[in-house]
Amino acid sequence: MADEELKKKRKIRGGHKGYVTTTLEKEKALLDEFEPPLANQLKAYRIALTEKLNVLGALGDEILALMTEKHIEDEIKETGNFRESIHQMIVEIDKFLNAVDLEKAGNTDKSIPLSNSNSFTERLGIRKAKLPKINLKKFYEAAVLAQITAYICVSPFIYQWNLI
Repeated sequence: MADEELKKKRKIRGGHKGYVTTTLEKEKALLDEFEPPLANQLKAYRIALTEKLNVLGALGDEILALMTEKHIEDEIKETGNFRESIHQMIVEIDKFLNAVDLEKAGNTDKSIPLSNSNSFTERLGIRKAKLPKINLKKFYEAAVLAQITAYICVSPFIYQWNLI
């Protein structure tokens, strides 16, 4: 009885793994040719992966409960490797989505010359600008303090004689 249940749970998990594998392949293709309008599709894939990660975790726990001690270590390693690939893809998706959000928030000027751009920022349309150096004059603290002091000393007399 336990063997049949173990086989059934493994088949169910195999189906979920197959779905996740095809989803991972679609996402990799989408990330290779990524354009900002496809961000919603990436968000949908991220949600699906998160749900499948939870389902696979629950199934993995049930399968481990039914397995013999001899095979538990191999099962944990296999499941861990698969879950790691899902986590890596979720991180990649988050990285692209954050870049798209930053681009929307900081709508950059397309006429500014580029410097040190890489393929990631070029694909997302993010541009880096080479800004001019600014030379500021020294702040003359003593002169400013003298003006403030003069104002403080003179202002009571101005109010007293109603000069304002």
